[in-house]
Amino acid sequence: MSKQNKWICDECGWMGVEYLVAQSPFDPEATIMGCPECYGVECFTPVCAVDGCKNDAAFGLMTDGGKEDRCREHTEK
Repeated sequence: MSKQNKWICDECGWMGVEYLVAQSPFDPEATIMGCPECYGVECFTPVCAVDGCKNDAAFGLMTDGGKEDRCREHTEK
């Protein structure tokens, strides 16, 4: 089973997998992401999916369970 992608808020530093989602006021067919802590909109950086790692994700790695975001340190070579 693949892990959910983690995100870090560039505004307040919140990190997690459960962010706010709403319909975009600019495009009715699109959604936007919001921070559950500071309510910033579209202010996220993907974080490595490895437990305990807080590095920015650099690659999407295909695993047996699906795609996981990984940092350079945790990407299999």
